[in-house]
Amino acid sequence: MGLLRFGLLAVLLSSLTLVACSAPSKVQPREFEYTGTWKGTLVDAVHGDGTITTTIDQDEFNISGTWYSTFGEDGALQNGGTLAGQIFVGQDTDLVDALLKPQVSSLCTYKMTLTRTDDRLNGTYDSASGPDCHAGTVRMTKQP
Repeated sequence: MGLLRFGLLAVLLSSLTLVACSAPSKVQPREFEYTGTWKGTLVDAVHGDGTITTTIDQDEFNISGTWYSTFGEDGALQNGGTLAGQIFVGQDTDLVDALLKPQVSSLCTYKMTLTRTDDRLNGTYDSASGPDCHAGTVRMTKQP
């Protein structure tokens, strides 16, 4: 009888251990790390071709950092500031939504919607602060 109780106790403890070990842990983004420097191009509806550099810090599904853009051959049109947003993890690709706030408060704030494939972010940006701001496309690659 003692051996039977010991066997039942062992089975019960093993079952509890399996349940505890298989309990879901805190969800993390897939193995991709967004933290780092991203560089790429912009095509603005008014200003044409430009460049963009962002520095992103990732905390689980949240991102923050800085951005800097330049348009024109002489780089006369420059803008930059802070960014903040979220990562939405998909089955095949991720969606990144970010708000780009300029350092100079009288300039436009932009909403950027991007999809990630491998080490590339592609998507669009549009005004988040009024009708006098521009829209366009963006392509960035994570720097090594």
